[in-house]
Amino acid sequence: MFGNKHPYHNGINNQEKDMIKFKLIILIASLILYKNLNAQIKNTTDYIFPDSTWKQIEKPDTLGRNIEKLIELEQFVINKTNITGLVIVNEGKILFSFGDIKEISYIASCRKSILSILYGPYVESGKINLEETLGELGIDDYKPLLEIENKAKVKDLLTARSGVFLPSTESGTNRDAPPRGSKEPGSYYLYNNWDFNVAGYIFEKKSGKNIYDALQEELAVPLKMEDWDRSKQKKEIFGDFLYSKFPEYHMWLSTRDMARIGYLMLRKGEWNGKQLIPKSWIEKITRLVTSVKEMRINDPGLKNKPWWKWGYGYLWRVWDKNENIKPELEGAYTATGSWGQYLTVIPSLDIVIAVKTKNAYQRSTNYETYLNMIDLLIASRKDYKNENTILKLRGMRTIGEVISVRRFESKCDYLKYSFDYNGQKYYGWSSSSENILGGSKYNVIFDPDNPSMSIIDLRKKLEN
Repeated sequence: MFGNKHPYHNGINNQEKDMIKFKLIILIASLILYKNLNAQIKNTTDYIFPDSTWKQIEKPDTLGRNIEKLIELEQFVINKTNITGLVIVNEGKILFSFGDIKEISYIASCRKSILSILYGPYVESGKINLEETLGELGIDDYKPLLEIENKAKVKDLLTARSGVFLPSTESGTNRDAPPRGSKEPGSYYLYNNWDFNVAGYIFEKKSGKNIYDALQEELAVPLKMEDWDRSKQKKEIFGDFLYSKFPEYHMWLSTRDMARIGYLMLRKGEWNGKQLIPKSWIEKITRLVTSVKEMRINDPGLKNKPWWKWGYGYLWRVWDKNENIKPELEGAYTATGSWGQYLTVIPSLDIVIAVKTKNAYQRSTNYETYLNMIDLLIASRKDYKNENTILKLRGMRTIGEVISVRRFESKCDYLKYSFDYNGQKYYGWSSSSENILGGSKYNVIFDPDNPSMSIIDLRKKLEN
């Protein structure tokens, strides 16, 4: 009975086994892909995007912000800068704002970083070829390009490494420029407006669109800019047209609309589920191309500025991690403009900073002052470890007294309170949307396992 093998005794044959294995591999691969796609979809839908207007963070302390430090930041902005508009966005909502954030004004050289964004879809579609040379594009100026200058590529213009040292309409000849024809294109960094103005011309030529129409179609409309005005956008000659035939493509935006552009960058070109700018392009233009070390060699003006930490990417200034920067600023980048225009993205903190200093007032906010402001913002994060050291007892209750109240434009009351613990007086800050009157006493509750909860319980007012 057991001596003779049935032809089907072995079950399935080898061919069927291979087919089952193949199907299992396909199934496992599909499950992994499905899981990854779900994770990506979740990550995208978890983001908060502004609709017709920005939402405000009503209680910054519940997001790990030290209210006292934010007030210190506000005082710094008022007393140490000439900022006319400031918006700080954290996790898709306004954490802090100052001044007139609706006013449209000149953004100076921040225009170059916006142009860099606009290039993205056209590079991806193949309409713009970064490897194409000026000679192939037929670029020439009042002073004809040299043979070596004709070899410069589009990407060299976007990284300020063209080796073309011609004057721009705005500033004439860059005084730090080497002799014409002395540098191979792509080998030498020089911040020269001729490069940037020609990059604008090439964008229009290859895309077939006016820069401002592209700005409206690609950014202003899909981002739902609140203050966009196409009629205010115009090319200007801040200088003498005899220098160059390529004008500046200046832009006028409000502070809160600049913040939308920064938030698009923070989200790698994605806006509310739609990829407006290729993610790979955002990563490319914000990657360091020229180090601070090289910039100091080529730009004598940086030698006495030890606080300068920005290298250069594709029309964006990029924090150089080799320059002893704060850990939070690794991967951060910024757009800068004369008089004090800034648009900064700090991915590690999920923060965007938009700053305007209206040039009509003939006052400016310089680079060093702006960087000091960023340091204060970074310092506003709560040190939970320190707070846990102060109050170690879970659910400890004591009596706290409100000693001052500050009301901000956001209609959020920031209150300072004091309390005693083990015979020592401590001070803290909290926030509430309620109308708080100073001098009242409240319960203070602290839980080390949940340090982001309100430290002062405003619902339990005590009788004096």
